[in-house]
Amino acid sequence: MKAEYVNPARRTTARAVLATVLILWVAAACSDDKNPTGPDATIAVTDLQLKPGTEAGPLAVATFTAQDADSARAWFAAPGSDARATPFFPVADGDGRVVVTGLDPSTDYEIYIEARAGADSGVSEKASYATDALPEALKSIRIDMSTGTFPSGYILTEAEASDSTLYALAFDSTGKIVWYRHFPDYHQILDFQQQPNGHYTIYLGTSTGKEPVDGEFAEFTTAGDITHTWKIPGAYYTDPHEIRFLMQDTTVVAAYLFGYDQHELDMTGHGGTAHDMVSVHQIFRLSPGGDADLLFDAMDRWTPDDFTSPPLTDKLDMDHPNSLDFDSDGNIIVSWRHLGAITKHDINTGEVIWQLGGTKSDFTIEGDPLDGFSGQHFARVLPGNHILLYDNGTGHDPNVTRPVEYALDTGNMTATMAWDYLSADKTYTTYMGSAQRLPNGNTLVGYSTAAIIALVAPNGTVLAQGSKMDGGNSSIFYRAIWVPRL
Repeated sequence: MKAEYVNPARRTTARAVLATVLILWVAAACSDDKNPTGPDATIAVTDLQLKPGTEAGPLAVATFTAQDADSARAWFAAPGSDARATPFFPVADGDGRVVVTGLDPSTDYEIYIEARAGADSGVSEKASYATDALPEALKSIRIDMSTGTFPSGYILTEAEASDSTLYALAFDSTGKIVWYRHFPDYHQILDFQQQPNGHYTIYLGTSTGKEPVDGEFAEFTTAGDITHTWKIPGAYYTDPHEIRFLMQDTTVVAAYLFGYDQHELDMTGHGGTAHDMVSVHQIFRLSPGGDADLLFDAMDRWTPDDFTSPPLTDKLDMDHPNSLDFDSDGNIIVSWRHLGAITKHDINTGEVIWQLGGTKSDFTIEGDPLDGFSGQHFARVLPGNHILLYDNGTGHDPNVTRPVEYALDTGNMTATMAWDYLSADKTYTTYMGSAQRLPNGNTLVGYSTAAIIALVAPNGTVLAQGSKMDGGNSSIFYRAIWVPRL
């Protein structure tokens, strides 16, 4: 069914909320970062307790009482090191909780809490805390840097480690693991990202987007606590490629993701049979309470004759959506790998507003020496009606992968290449991957199956590059995403 929806993104887009949250994080982290003094304390901070995360680390979860305080942060120091502070966290009704990240594994710390309310402040007694060692399966995983360092902040990706289980990971600018969340009952690497509310989501299941199997997205905190699960109800399966939250202020009002069901289709033109059971996808909107609106069904627009980018092993997925983004006007942008297409949809009705690429393209591509994209992943909206793609290049001859940016003119219906980058060795990744434009204009490229992460300047200079390794072996990933903090 389809339901009319008043879209908060038309007033406050998810991107704007994320930017606001990041600004607040950075401001909090940078403000008054000096060791506070205690003699003039006017707020009593008591009952400090420290515990580890839930399958997560290295970190400490500090709980405490701070009556009359409205915010608090933790100060922490290892022996012989200067004290550092977390950002401020809100305190409600005297109960405080601060998640302390930036800790090293297997290290002793002293931690105390500084609480504030306007000009009033107070500190707790110091408490000792020892972090656990990294799980054995993570000790050999890192990004081996061959050029430079990444920007201050963190690179998020995931790994099926040597113990054959799933880990969400954060690496620092030098390629060292600084945070993880273990999912011991799962092993498949797919969508892991930070959402605009500061939580994370990761797909848990065995689907690759076509199998008739159940799966869901877990929403969890930096401390590792799972706060919510997102799953399409009824007869549809939950696709693993992407979930995006729509926010109103700091509240999640909806999640957008893909579902799929199966149809008997004639795939003889694509190496299959006349009676193949083929997965066909839909765009869904879920409420936090679990209500689902089916916004768009690919069967209403395409057939197997629109299939342009065959999967690697079979023909049992007609369309294969793999990314979703919010446009500047609040509507949604979707990448369809097997159709070689990007579509824009009305967020209320699901109606297709335009299609870029594929058999039903509304645009003429101009100025692109490779004549367009194919097998693409990770379409992201940029300012000025531009769009950035991770072009896997399954249809290029010879095959080559690149990030590519197009300027869209929806009056003349042209897509003019504004920028692309081809690595010196013409790296090619058959599937997965990402291209993220950073706030300073550089682009972070995640070469998935090549296990390479590169930071590229607008002029094509490689500012930083590293290979994600597990011991002596390359460790592939779905995407590599930069965030300013955990």
